[in-house]
Amino acid sequence: MDRDNVVSIFACDIDGDGDLDVLSASYYKDQISWFENLLYVGIEDNNLNSSDRLNQNYPNPFSVNTNISFNVKEHCLVKISVYDVDGRLISILVNEQMKPGKYSVNLNGQNLPSGTYFCNIQMNEFAQTRKILLKK
Repeated sequence: MDRDNVVSIFACDIDGDGDLDVLSASYYKDQISWFENLLYVGIEDNNLNSSDRLNQNYPNPFSVNTNISFNVKEHCLVKISVYDVDGRLISILVNEQMKPGKYSVNLNGQNLPSGTYFCNIQMNEFAQTRKILLKK
């Protein structure tokens, strides 16, 4: 290992103003850098299709429509269902064979009462559930 390239990075709200601050220090170069007030917008995964995944709906909470995105790792039957808090099936959004890739589906809550719902995805041996909030 090249000792000149050893760097420590610390990210948190160092100055207490509610924004992300980054402190970078290189011991062998006697160098410290501090980047203040960075806006965290997310981390992009270059291998999104490497695993099955149900992403959180957006927007959440929502008033009429929300987008539900998901990743399919291999060709399989994909079923996405929405349930109310009592476990009653509200809607089946997807129930079909799908190829690997990134997908999204829309949930229209116009005829649903405000409340908490659960979106469940099932594909092969994988299952995942996300909480959805409908506020009118």
